[in-house]
Amino acid sequence: MLTYQVPPPLDKLEQGDILQKSESLVALLTKYHPHYAEHPDNKFFTVLTQSCDLVPRSGGCSARYISLAPVRPLKVVLKREFDGKLENIGPGAQPFAPHRVRTSFEQFLQRLFNNNEPPFFYFEAAHQSGIYEEMCALLALPISLKPEHYDTLRAAKLAGISDVFQAKLGWLIGQMYSRVGTPDFDPATLSEKVKAYTEGIAVWLEESDAKALRGLVAQHGANPGRQELASMISQIPKRKNLVINSVLDVAASQGLFAAVSPERRNLRRALEKDPTFSELF
Repeated sequence: MLTYQVPPPLDKLEQGDILQKSESLVALLTKYHPHYAEHPDNKFFTVLTQSCDLVPRSGGCSARYISLAPVRPLKVVLKREFDGKLENIGPGAQPFAPHRVRTSFEQFLQRLFNNNEPPFFYFEAAHQSGIYEEMCALLALPISLKPEHYDTLRAAKLAGISDVFQAKLGWLIGQMYSRVGTPDFDPATLSEKVKAYTEGIAVWLEESDAKALRGLVAQHGANPGRQELASMISQIPKRKNLVINSVLDVAASQGLFAAVSPERRNLRRALEKDPTFSELF
């Protein structure tokens, strides 16, 4: 949904411009903000200063400083935001988590994709603009450079965004109390987009199953991969079966039938097939 300028006006800087890590820009950042230049997750930088303050005039632009924010891959942002909420994390391992974490994850993505989640600004992948994966600007980590470096920044410009999304970025930065009316993804597209990301992150389980799986993983002694985790999940008794067993045990203890009897087997089959009973699970 984010609209890039095609082609981007490369002769000027505007709010929301994406800057590639050119040799000159890296050298500049190394001098004044070395951590930002060296951080491996900082794939791009975006301009935070308002476009009106960046208009070139005699003697330079009117901005006292030009502010930038690092732009990192979406997957890096998600990992940081949900660190400690997913289990079985490690190289080659298959993460898992309860459904309540999935709900939180989906809600976060819905806000993020529509750029309603301060302090982030979401950039869609756009191969034609040189942005090959979905990215996020970290608006809470700004840096400033002097206007004398305008030409270095402009030369590093890779892409720009439309006026309405520049306004949305300005709103996020300013933490205003009114919402800028940028187009949102239509509900069906947003749902598919969130679903695709969510299902690729982890295996989502009921709370009781996640607890049981946690114990199996601990016994395993290493972080299991996808196939190993699937095998472990298949060993976990289904909640429906556990409830059926409990019902049958209570019925047997009340003398309704013997612990091992045709009546017990018939009631089990009836409960397994009953649609109303199944809906509870």
